[in-house]
Amino acid sequence: AIMQVTARQTGEPLDKMVVATDISSMNSPDEVTEQPATGAFVYGLYIEGARWATGDDAGDPYDVAGVKCSGFLTDSRLKELLPPLPVMYVRTVVVEPTWEPTSVGYMRHNPQVYDCPVYFTTFRGPTYIFLATMKTEDPVSKWIQAGVAVIFQEDT
Repeated sequence: AIMQVTARQTGEPLDKMVVATDISSMNSPDEVTEQPATGAFVYGLYIEGARWATGDDAGDPYDVAGVKCSGFLTDSRLKELLPPLPVMYVRTVVVEPTWEPTSVGYMRHNPQVYDCPVYFTTFRGPTYIFLATMKTEDPVSKWIQAGVAVIFQEDT
């Protein structure tokens, strides 16, 4: 839906657009004071195999289309299997010529961005949705080997 709205606003064709994600510095939806000019905020997602650095660990905040974002992927804590993600900013961007089209989406091949798979459940496989772009300070291969993924819901 975000891609369709953006395509109508910009006049870009849908096949030339892809979803991009950034993790905001807001840890809860109560901190949202206004909606972004483009895209949407999403809350209630979990991360498996890693965690998102927040607070003092998050480093310097940065701005993405008027949204204050911070943090990066970091090692998970013991006994913390599915830590919640802060509010995620989901937007649409135009596909860059250097991105590689694959069966699961466009791979950006940026050493500072992990193309993280997003699933409905921890079952993974057939519950795949899209690739989220997650900032990283470690090599992308670390998160691939750890099987890091964003999950929509906890197992019950």
